Order: sequence, then structure tokens, then C-alpha cells
Amino acid sequence: MTTLRDSTIDWMDSQVSGELFVSSGRPVMGAGGGHTPLDAALAAEVARAPGVAHVVGVRFRHLAWRDTKLLVWGFDIPEFRRMSHVTLRGSDREEAFAAVEQGGACIVSENLMRLFGVAVGDVIELPGARRNVPFKVVASFVDYSWPRGAVAVSRTFMVDELDDPLVDEFSVKLVPGADADAATRAIVANLGPERDVVVMSARQLQDAVRSLLTSFFSLSYAQIAAALSVAFLGVVNALWIAVVLRRRELGLLRAVGATRRQVTASIVLEAAGLGVIGAVCGLAGGALVEWIAISRVLPADTGWTFPMRFPWGVALATAVLGVVTSAVAGLVPARAASRFALREALSEE
Repeated sequence: MTTLRDSTIDWMDSQVSGELFVSSGRPVMGAGGGHTPLDAALAAEVARAPGVAHVVGVRFRHLAWRDTKLLVWGFDIPEFRRMSHVTLRGSDREEAFAAVEQGGACIVSENLMRLFGVAVGDVIELPGARRNVPFKVVASFVDYSWPRGAVAVSRTFMVDELDDPLVDEFSVKLVPGADADAATRAIVANLGPERDVVVMSARQLQDAVRSLLTSFFSLSYAQIAAALSVAFLGVVNALWIAVVLRRRELGLLRAVGATRRQVTASIVLEAAGLGVIGAVCGLAGGALVEWIAISRVLPADTGWTFPMRFPWGVALATAVLGVVTSAVAGLVPARAASRFALREALSEE
């Protein structure tokens, strides 16, 4: 959970290049986001806003490829290469962007390379409206936006080969020190109220994604609560049976001088010991399962790789909570054991 959430957030923070994101209807969170595409020519109106340094039109399309679908990103490369700080691998950054800008070249996500055996220097074909268009792979980048792989191309491919002159959003870079609020108001005014313009800042975008990921992974806390409830009932049941079977033994302890409090404490400590064993086994098993999921299952299914990040704080808190839950669960049979009638306990065989 922590590995996926934190790695995705770090990736997003490193990839976001713009400071404002302009769309219509609703913010764009990816392909098929329910927004209304805009005319690419509106980039000139966005650029007229005070404080705007660069405007990049971005188009997202899902295209069929090798019995699957790729996410194809179309960028206005001349502007994008000036404002982007995306890290490329396998080639010099400027040379790669220059090749993409000239056409016939693309940059692919690393998960696409792992899933389909694509390498830098290979040629892949993307379907156009009238023909399959060849692209030479000139570099790769880390991407977690689509589990089957992503391809970044010049938006001229969308216009010339897909007959698609629209953009999903404009990514805007401001000049240093510019007033983002003033730029936002000017962009909305320039594009007009009829277009239902939505302008989201980079901070708002990052916060929205963080909130989405946190809400999604918060379901795991419900699983922890369910596991603790099952553990509570399991400890109560196991120790209750143990107390019934050891009734005579507990009676002998009372007979030789053990107090009710000592009998209760011994059973509670036994329950806490079960909690410690369960916590150790749970942490070891959980770490193993996470390692298998991160290093084996996810790469095989999506091509994504994530650095292992063990949540020591959450793990320690969960372990302590598990031990406390077991000890509390032990109170129920412990109190029953301390109240056995001594004569009846000793008379049992």
C-alpha cells in the first residue's frame, strides 16, 4: 500500500511541468476524464494572459496495438521541451525531443518496454485513420498512468494521421514571479464563459491525486479492522477452550496460594504472547507478500516497477494494536478462570 501510494505521488510530483492546467467542463485526470476537448487554436488566447510563458496543447488517445490498447500522449513538442523536466532514459534528452519534434520518432513508457520487449532503437507502428504510422523509439520514461504502456509523440500525429485537431488541456508555464490568480482570471476571460473553462493549479492537481490515492488505499484500514476483530474472537475462543480444559490445573494453582489476580494475569499474558507471535508472523508474512507483489506480480501484469518502501510506522502501530487486542481478548476467559469454584475445579479429573 505505502509503496504504491508514495511511489505514485513522487512520480506525479516529478512529472508535473505546468503550473496551470486549462480544460473545459472538468479537470483532466487522464484519457476519458469526462471533459470537453478544446480547439488547439485557443492556445493563442491562453498565451495572451499576463504572466504566461509557455502553453502546451495536450491530447490523450487510446489506440489499438498488439491486441491491447496504448495510451498515446500528443504534445506540442516545441513548447513542451522548453518547460518539461521529465527524465528520459536511453538517449540524450534534447536529441530525443528534437527527433520527436521532427516526426517519425516517439518516447515510450518503461512498462511498455517490459511488457512487449520494445527497446530504444526499435520501430513500432501506431494506427492512423488511413494507415499504420511507423515511429522509431528514441528514449523511454517512467509512467504510471496506464498499465498497458504509454507513448509520447508530437501532436502533429494526431492532426495529420488521426484527423484530430483538438486538445484535452493546455498546460501552462508562468514566468517567474507571475500572479497565478491573475493569470487564471485572464485565461477564463479570454476563452469566454461559453466554454465552461476550468483552470487547475499544479498544487490543486497534486492534492487531488493525493486525496484520490489516500481514499483508495484507506480501504486497507478497514481490512486491518476486520483482521483485528477476527483475531479478538479467535483469541477469546482459543483461550476459553484452554481454560475449560485446564480447569483442574488452574484450581491447583489457586490451592497452592495463587490469587485470582495472578491467575487472571497469567492468562492475559498468555493472550499477549499469542499476539506477539501473531504480530511477528504477520509482519514477516506481509513483507514477503508485498515483495512478491511489487517485484513479481505487478511487473508481470503491468510492467511497472516500484522501489520497496516498508511502512515501519504503520507496521509498528499495527503490531502493538494486535498485541493489545489479544491481551484485551484474554481478559474474558481470564476473568472466568479466576471465578472457578476451588472445590469444583479440584474435584474434576
